[in-house]
Amino acid sequence: MRRAVLIFGLLLYGLSVGAARAQTLSLVRDDEIERAVSFYLTPLFEKAGLDAKNLSVHLVRDDSINAFAAKGLHVFVHTGLLTRADNAQEIIAVLAHETGHIAGGHIVRMYENMKIARRSMLLSMILGAAAVAAGGGADAAVGAAAGGFSS
Repeated sequence: MRRAVLIFGLLLYGLSVGAARAQTLSLVRDDEIERAVSFYLTPLFEKAGLDAKNLSVHLVRDDSINAFAAKGLHVFVHTGLLTRADNAQEIIAVLAHETGHIAGGHIVRMYENMKIARRSMLLSMILGAAAVAAGGGADAAVGAAAGGFSS
């Protein structure tokens, strides 16, 4: 019984840490840089058939050479990409890659897949708790919970 409770506790902790990490981005506001990035993104969006008017650029204080796109035409650019790129073409190449993710529907599919996975995991946790409550013991709970993680 303790083992099952520990496993469920660890699962819940993992979910909360992941959600908290996603909300702890350190954003930087710089209108001039945001406008420059939007200027680079606008023709990419237009070529991809996306509405550049609804584009939102966000700067993330992070030294890594990275950028990512999120639901709702949001593009997040790490300051490391901006400060370490040798020229504008390198930045534009990364922005084109992120535009491809948006245009290809990858972001929407990812959110849908995450929603399905969360439901499956929650159902597995409920089934595991029910197995313990029914007297099935920790092994039954672990088996029920593990069912939601199979591919």
